[in-house]
Amino acid sequence: FSPELGFALYCAEVQEGSNQQDMPDDDDDVKFNKSFSAGRTLSEEELETSWSGLSPKERKDWARQEEGKSTSVLRRANYKMLAYREELLRWLVDLIRSPLPTEAIHWFLDKLENGATTQSVPSLTAHLGTSAKMSSEEDDIGGNLNLVVIAHCIAKALPSPNEAKDLFSCAFHVPLNFLPFVARKNDLYGIHIVRGGTREKLEEYGAVVEVCDLGYDALTRSKDNASMYLSIINKFSTFIWMVYVTGLDDIDDALLKWLAEYTKAHPWRFVYLENTQTSWNFSENRDRCVYDHAPPPVERGIRSEDDLKRTAVKQLRPTHTQPYPRVATHCEKLNKKESGIQDMCWTDLSNHTRSFFSNSTETAPAKAKDGGNWSACLQTGADDYRDQVKELMQAPEPCVLLLCSPPGAGKSHFACELAELVKTKIGLRRAFIDGSDDRLVDMALAEILKVELPDPKISQFLIVDEFHMLKENHKCDLFEWLHVHARRLHVLLIANRKDARDEELLQELRDHSSNVGLNPPRIKSFTTRLGNQLLNEVMDKRKTKGREDILRWMHCSRCLFGGEAVSLRGIAKLEENLGKLQSSLNGGSSTRDLVNLLLNKVPTVSEATAQDFVTCFRASMGKDTVDAVAAVAQTAKSPVSIMLQASLLTEAMDNFGTDYPDFVASKLERAYDASPALRIAAWCCQMREAADTETSDARITKQMLEKMDSPKPLFGTSFVDQCGFPLQLEVKSKTDLSEGLAFSWGGDYTRMDEIIDAVKHGHSVDWKDVHDLCWQCEPVQDSTLLVELLSVCTSPAKVLTALTRENLCALLKKSKPADALFLAREVLKYHIHKSTVQEDKYNSPYRTSIWTAFLFDKELVEPNNLLLLMGPDTIPKDDSLVDWRDIELADALVWASTHMVDSKMICSDDDPKKRLKFLLDVLINLSLRLISNKESGKAAALWSGMFAPLLRTSHQTQNSNSRILIHVAIHGEDSNSKWQEPLPSLWALAHGKGTAAQVDKMWSFHRSLLFEGGTLIPSLAGGILCVSGVIPYELQEALLINDCFVDMKKFEDMTEDYGKAIKLIRNALDDLVKKDDSKIKIKEGTFKTAVMQEVLKIKAQDHIMSNDSAGH
Repeated sequence: FSPELGFALYCAEVQEGSNQQDMPDDDDDVKFNKSFSAGRTLSEEELETSWSGLSPKERKDWARQEEGKSTSVLRRANYKMLAYREELLRWLVDLIRSPLPTEAIHWFLDKLENGATTQSVPSLTAHLGTSAKMSSEEDDIGGNLNLVVIAHCIAKALPSPNEAKDLFSCAFHVPLNFLPFVARKNDLYGIHIVRGGTREKLEEYGAVVEVCDLGYDALTRSKDNASMYLSIINKFSTFIWMVYVTGLDDIDDALLKWLAEYTKAHPWRFVYLENTQTSWNFSENRDRCVYDHAPPPVERGIRSEDDLKRTAVKQLRPTHTQPYPRVATHCEKLNKKESGIQDMCWTDLSNHTRSFFSNSTETAPAKAKDGGNWSACLQTGADDYRDQVKELMQAPEPCVLLLCSPPGAGKSHFACELAELVKTKIGLRRAFIDGSDDRLVDMALAEILKVELPDPKISQFLIVDEFHMLKENHKCDLFEWLHVHARRLHVLLIANRKDARDEELLQELRDHSSNVGLNPPRIKSFTTRLGNQLLNEVMDKRKTKGREDILRWMHCSRCLFGGEAVSLRGIAKLEENLGKLQSSLNGGSSTRDLVNLLLNKVPTVSEATAQDFVTCFRASMGKDTVDAVAAVAQTAKSPVSIMLQASLLTEAMDNFGTDYPDFVASKLERAYDASPALRIAAWCCQMREAADTETSDARITKQMLEKMDSPKPLFGTSFVDQCGFPLQLEVKSKTDLSEGLAFSWGGDYTRMDEIIDAVKHGHSVDWKDVHDLCWQCEPVQDSTLLVELLSVCTSPAKVLTALTRENLCALLKKSKPADALFLAREVLKYHIHKSTVQEDKYNSPYRTSIWTAFLFDKELVEPNNLLLLMGPDTIPKDDSLVDWRDIELADALVWASTHMVDSKMICSDDDPKKRLKFLLDVLINLSLRLISNKESGKAAALWSGMFAPLLRTSHQTQNSNSRILIHVAIHGEDSNSKWQEPLPSLWALAHGKGTAAQVDKMWSFHRSLLFEGGTLIPSLAGGILCVSGVIPYELQEALLINDCFVDMKKFEDMTEDYGKAIKLIRNALDDLVKKDDSKIKIKEGTFKTAVMQEVLKIKAQDHIMSNDSAGH
């Protein structure tokens, strides 16, 4: 298709005036490739390289310069077509392989080449253009309906801009009433969601309908997505253009995306899904479906609790009573009544919710000037990710970037622009992979990568779109492949949402960057959302009207319902509906259009919520922010009204504050331990602080905060709890915040993969029901799937609580290190199955998790790291202050020393010496803190069991270690055969079981251990006096002259033992009495009494002996 080919001649008939309208009229200098201006015939490769090397502005400048040349008409048309050359080539291929008669294909090609001619439109009959007579119905529409529809779809698929498109579109007359049935979403996708009975209507028009009943397969789960996909597309044949699928009450996103892409690749084929609920499918997949004949989502009919009991509702959206016990417990800790929450002012409510949602045992929240501190929840996206990504991609060094934002934020369009930039700047050609590619049905990801990047020696720019649609094993396969090939690639991963595992995969790549050939700073992830900057850019290009209202709608709906509620694709429809709303007098139909627009984007909310939002938004239109807040507050007293007021607070700071769904999912600890009203209240408090923190005008901010309604209406509405925005009922509720209704997922609890998929799509799962009906009897075996579930779940604490103690302990002990550590961290974070040693016995998930962290967590390098892992409370700087974590950690280590002897292996990729040092540091540090808190008994118990050999005098400082040795010896209940000297001898002396040899050895080699503050330790002194034999003379003196106190509790027979004790010190005592008995200094006590009695006896004997000597 070089310029001289004749298929583009039709452009020559275009009037000069029409071309002038398409091209700007300025006289700027034009910079373009010389090969274009020379007018010579270029090879196909030269054409593609030269044209693609020009920017869009340079292409327009070139076309504008050619405008005035006499021979430029054909050349101008040809190069205009180069802008969509690939699309046109694909369309020609689709035309040739379509089932249209040969004469119809020739007619298309003739009109494309020659433009409008006198050749008539061919009649499309069921006999493929033979001379057979058509029926009267066929004659009315110019042929057989099915062939007419195929021709109509081929005509509509012609890429724009093309002057032949209008000619093609009006050539084949599909019946007006039948046109909605062959509409394609965005002129691309042929997926229709229809109600029951649609098949009969289609057949009445004469459409050939091929039915694919998947009811049995869906009920028995005998087919996976891939098998169902193949079953559906295998129904298509040369003249079968419609497959009507029945039996699917819901559809997996992967299957829905595969079908959508299939219809995009075959522009005349359609898939109809009868009575399939897609409310919980990802919004980007719903946007690929036509809903003109769809049944209303079940949520539309729910207005009261009675509606929840209807059979149709119970079948698709069952509910259960959800208790929120922590609400009442927290109020008790704060000495407040639960009923008083609804009467709180914003400041008090902020303090209350902040303390509730902090994962802390501290019950008294710190006061702040405006009600708590939500700084950790505030989110900013001031830096435009596009500039950062462009900077990284233009550098020649390889990189791996993950770009994540809700759908419709312009990521794919940006990736295409980036591909052109990278190709121009550093010469990398693009390779593209779709994470939802239907080739993954029967091809391994490695095979697809080999097809798209065949030469392992060439550097390329790899785009992986729909990265979030890849299964977990496919993501792992991709990153394993990157470990080998990333050194030659610039990689851009595009995702609409992230799993926790995604960041782990990137971190693993960073950890091995030296082997992979990447620089760690060039492995990054960007999380963004659709903001005002990009919206303004797009609306500037579109010359959109009513921009202020559109920006406000986008901001407020995104704040309340999340990023999936807005998209760049919705600007045109929003412009139309808001324009009608402003120009209409009553606004009834326009209001309804906006309600439907919102419900189509967020189908899981109730109609009451959508109506409240539109009503309040309409009240804010055309007003500045302060007046808008006041107007909304006066319009309605409802949770939606207050939330919209809160969103208006940050309207001028669009990149600050966190959207409600993101706030609940990632910013609140144990968010679903609270009722919906309390979560909404916390979000409003966060938005108020965001406005007060990043204000540019304190006066205006103060006015807005003052005009905002009180929080009381938040607690007067009934909700049905679910992930994301709760379903609002049109009835007033009780003020009981400790219990409420919640939707349940009604799937198969035995299939972990289905639970994961349900949670990813925002379904609420009754985890108590999961425990009672499944996991209590059938323990979870696959730790990898459990970890994936926890990473995507909004209530990980409830998931872990649904597991039995025995099951959780088994998973912690037998899983691979990464999974075991993930589970351990979650158990410690939420204090799962935290009971006493007597209650837990052998199966203690909490204590097993602490030991698992010791074994596998390389991030734990200091003792305080472990304490923070157990709880976020501030660690006391003063060792004399009691910390609850010290006691729990001591209990856990004592338990582990007995019950985890068979689990001493550490992670293989870490240095065993480092882990051993960390363990010793924790044991020593913890022992000292316990001793300071007069918990010497717990400190002594630490050094029993498998930790007994670790207590040596060579670790840490002599003073610290000696202190531990002494307390272990004194307070240890029993000696341990694995202790090393001098601890066994010290323990024996402390407990009155020592020997004279041990005393002599201790005095000779470890004398310092016997003293504290220059005085013999009382219990050791008492133990020394219990030995049989002789003790060193210096030790005898130490017992008598250093103000020593001797603990005599170990002496059983007072008379006999005291005699033995005095006998041990008799030599030193005699000498002191003879020389100077004033040197004898012993603290008051039994021992002093015995010594002083012996002194009197010695003196009496000496007196008698001296009298005898005098007499002689």
